[in-house]
Amino acid sequence: MENPFQILETKMQSIEKSLNDLRTLIEQNQTQTPTQNDLISPEEACELLGISPVTLHRWEKQNKLKVYGIGGKRYLKRSEIEESLTLKEKAS
Repeated sequence: MENPFQILETKMQSIEKSLNDLRTLIEQNQTQTPTQNDLISPEEACELLGISPVTLHRWEKQNKLKVYGIGGKRYLKRSEIEESLTLKEKAS
């Protein structure tokens, strides 16, 4: 039969390794660049597009942009904003 202290030591090492792995995953997640499907605020969208909030609202009403409501807040998809940027540049 194995020594109880050795069993405890083995389990502690396993827990320590798991915590280190988790810490690494968290650090990697915090440094990742945003993906195209990330949701951004209307303020961020205005900044990216170089437009005013009034223009953003008008584009929303004209169905040029889709705004998603989550928990009483409004968001836009980064990919849709980038697509709008492409269309804006082509129109210029």
